[in-house]
Amino acid sequence: MPLLSRNAALALITFALLVTGCESHNRGKIVGQWKAADGAMFEFTADGRFIASGGATIQGRYSLGSGDTVYLNDLDPPLKGARRTRERISITGDTMNLAGGRSTPSKTFTRVK
Repeated sequence: MPLLSRNAALALITFALLVTGCESHNRGKIVGQWKAADGAMFEFTADGRFIASGGATIQGRYSLGSGDTVYLNDLDPPLKGARRTRERISITGDTMNLAGGRSTPSKTFTRVK
């Protein structure tokens, strides 16, 4: 007698793939200070806060979504009238790429050590 039915095994495999596919690629990487060539800065803290400067200073809270998604919330001041935005941020080593979107242009940052 098999331990799991075929349907139960398929459901378990599907669940495992969904759970691992929904993880943030930025967990354990994003905290710290980041600087772009034009002097723009991002700082992400371990307690979920961020501050961004470069032309204007914006602060708020962030949370990590699945993959490269990072949610910026409680923006002060609001960005183009919005108090929250969703950004695509990918981090490889000491390089952070902020993908351009409706609220920000593409930009590359380097970790400040």
